[in-house]
Amino acid sequence: MGQPELHGGVARRRRAREVAPFYLVGSELLLDLEEDGRTPRVRDDLARVLAPLDAVSSYGTYDPRYVPKTGRLDGDYTARLEGALRGWAELLSATAPGKRLIPPLQFAFDDRYVRPGSSNPPLGASGAEALTAAATVRSVLDAAVSGDPRYACLLPLVFLVSWNEHLEGSAIQWTDEHGYTDLLAALGAFRR
Repeated sequence: MGQPELHGGVARRRRAREVAPFYLVGSELLLDLEEDGRTPRVRDDLARVLAPLDAVSSYGTYDPRYVPKTGRLDGDYTARLEGALRGWAELLSATAPGKRLIPPLQFAFDDRYVRPGSSNPPLGASGAEALTAAATVRSVLDAAVSGDPRYACLLPLVFLVSWNEHLEGSAIQWTDEHGYTDLLAALGAFRR
């Protein structure tokens, strides 16, 4: 964790660029931070790894190391998410000029149904907690849109995790358990 996955290495990504105009790398790269709570822990060769890419994102924001004992998407977890997004934006701007960051947004994760032996702690969110997390991501995007050069690498869009990932408890589409709570939280934060 904390390092972009190589997905076959730099040469493979360069070949992919020949057939696709836009190529992303995804990893659980966001929440692993230094003690300051803002500086991402990254590999030494990050600039080389990112060289053939247009943008970086992450499939989600779940990290079992930081799930609170309550299992809720609480203020500490959301603050870590904000610090990570801001830290990654600043890091990309400094080490990989021209590379873009697409911030991910995720409200829950629970893989016990698909992996019965899993020891990952589940993470869930109330409607208010989900709205706070979405508003946090929105505030970072707003800083970019307002012209703050530290966040110039942020693309004005969000990778929302995930529409129908029911088996890992992160679906945002309607469910019996949560209704439209997560989808409404995202809409509430991003609707203008």
